[in-house]
Amino acid sequence: PESRYENVQREFAKKSPDRRLTKSTGSLACSEKNLSDSQLLVLEQRKHYIDLAVSNRHRLQRAHHNAQEQHLAKLQAVRDRVDALLESKARADDRRMVMQRNCAVQKSHLEHEMFKIKSAPPEKMTGMLRDLKLEPKAAARIQELQQQLGMGPASADETAA
Repeated sequence: PESRYENVQREFAKKSPDRRLTKSTGSLACSEKNLSDSQLLVLEQRKHYIDLAVSNRHRLQRAHHNAQEQHLAKLQAVRDRVDALLESKARADDRRMVMQRNCAVQKSHLEHEMFKIKSAPPEKMTGMLRDLKLEPKAAARIQELQQQLGMGPASADETAA
């Protein structure tokens, strides 16, 4: 599939110069022999105007080509920015899904451990609490609750470990 830019470039390259300009420049050389000085001056000016028109046309073509290139570059930059935003969004969605999955797994694990601790007899509860690897604040609070319940208080090392 050919891009629009390539198609325009191909058509632009096919264009030939204006027939009126090429015809008039070819006929000037033959008729110069029979003309007066003023007529030769007019013909010379005409040649300069034709050369000027040709150079202007080439300059306009280059300017048009440059403008097209700049516009295409701008469009490509916009496309690249959109692609980067979409990629960033996809990465953020993936990270969010991984985080939610990890949280759900941890929650399920903790719920299971808490159920085991709740249903365990008091003798096994201390060992299970020690296996949970609690934070120091949580360990201190559990020790307080054990003392209030009249359970044999575990040593600080056991609950904080």
